[in-house]
Amino acid sequence: MLCSAVLAIRSASSWGAALAFLTGAAAVGVSTGCGESEKGAAVAPQAQGGCGDCGGEGGASEPPAGGAPGGSSSGGSGQVGAGDAGSPPALPPELTLDALSIFQTLEIPLMADGRSLAVGTRAVPLVAGKRALVRAFVELDARFEARPLLGVLDIRTGEREHSVLSERIISGPSAPDDLASTFVFEVAAEDLAADSAYRVRVLETDTTPLARFPETGFDDLGARALGPFRLVLVPYVANGFTPKTGEAELAALRRRLLALYPSRDVEISVSPPVTLSYPVGADDAGWDKALDTIYELREQAAAAPEVFYYGLLAPAESYDAYCPNSCLLGLAYIADERDESERAAIGVGVFPNGTGDGDAEDTAAHELGHALGRDHAPCGISDPSDTDPDWPADAAHKNALIGAYGYDFELQRLIKPRPNKDVMSYCSPAWVSEYTYAGIFDRLQAIHAESPAAAAVQVPQALRVARIDRSGRSHWLAPRLKPSPSLPGKVALLDSRERVVASTPARFTRLDHGRGGKVWLPERTLKAPGAVSVDLRPFGGGLLAL
Repeated sequence: MLCSAVLAIRSASSWGAALAFLTGAAAVGVSTGCGESEKGAAVAPQAQGGCGDCGGEGGASEPPAGGAPGGSSSGGSGQVGAGDAGSPPALPPELTLDALSIFQTLEIPLMADGRSLAVGTRAVPLVAGKRALVRAFVELDARFEARPLLGVLDIRTGEREHSVLSERIISGPSAPDDLASTFVFEVAAEDLAADSAYRVRVLETDTTPLARFPETGFDDLGARALGPFRLVLVPYVANGFTPKTGEAELAALRRRLLALYPSRDVEISVSPPVTLSYPVGADDAGWDKALDTIYELREQAAAAPEVFYYGLLAPAESYDAYCPNSCLLGLAYIADERDESERAAIGVGVFPNGTGDGDAEDTAAHELGHALGRDHAPCGISDPSDTDPDWPADAAHKNALIGAYGYDFELQRLIKPRPNKDVMSYCSPAWVSEYTYAGIFDRLQAIHAESPAAAAVQVPQALRVARIDRSGRSHWLAPRLKPSPSLPGKVALLDSRERVVASTPARFTRLDHGRGGKVWLPERTLKAPGAVSVDLRPFGGGLLAL
């Protein structure tokens, strides 16, 4: 197996110093790029030459005597210098940088065919303050001979520069599925800022330059700032059982949300347990009430707009005891962007005996995705009306495929576009698609941009909230005061003989699967003369008395 050595060199005054450090006697921590980490192993380049000015813009000004095979390079984007007048024409470079990509959760192309790709063409955002991995893909001339080479990623943030090295034995062209065929650079979260720029260079082990991008200076990374994802967990005591919320369970949930969501950090706190006074069953019993409870708890806490609530259930001793065949694992509304009260969901957590730990994290990511406005991806969903009508129709996303390569930092492995499925589907293995990832980023950005001062001057409107259970039963929830809600629909008001006497603005927020949801209605419009009920049948409910 081909492996790499990657080491971050911070504020190195020259690459001679960097290489001296690499070949020195001191033990260093080396990431092998093969899913393991070794300590105490020093990286020894095969050849050692004078570095000269190779830490600067142009690379080494003169190759050492007996330089690398293939002749010297100009230090540009893989192009060999033209030479002096009257000299024979220069040969094509042995090696060129063919493409560059940066990965966080998903791959973001930076350069292709020697050209920088505009930030505005990206399918997903690059998030500032979130760790990343850069891959440099190479093409080889027929004259190229397999040998170790050094890849250098230079990152400039403000006036600060630092570099990351990747040593590779290059024997063939780079392949998307093979990490070892590319130069790989790990970028720490604190080293990626909104104003960070980069360049990538390939050097012989004696520091003779072979290729670089861009040809001069640095290229902007275009990272975008986004606040942390803030989550309050509410353990429910259901049927006498409480889910596990120890350090291991919280750490696993944080890792999974950080892997799948575009946030730079995930902040989790745990509230005191809440005992449910009704039974909760795998056949949906009690789930509607448990969902209403989490929204009530969030409202009672007067949570900040960017704070999400998640109710954890473990209604039996073990996962198998709760779900021997099929069962309900989570519930949420497909939340409207402006509706702060819907930033919550519920789902099954880790059971008292420790089972269900893998499903618990993906269930949370799925249900909180609904609270972030995401609908179902089309795989494993029996009712087509429960899937996102705007899901991409191209072959790369068919049956909820993620549409791009991803990277799992915990397992240090690539996530391939096939067979991995979007976490908003009911299929596995689960990762996240470009479509969902970008949608969550846009929703979180809108939430973080909400102005408390602007909201404070809006006049609250008194609303009645009609709840339609999954069974179709309708009832009233407590009245709400909300500032300037969006009410795009209309429902009919009926008299005692079920004749339409008036209509009222309304907004329906549906549950994530099956029928049911909430209908928001202005209280003042419900007082029409002769009106005795509101017709909720268009939303799967019934006639609800006023």
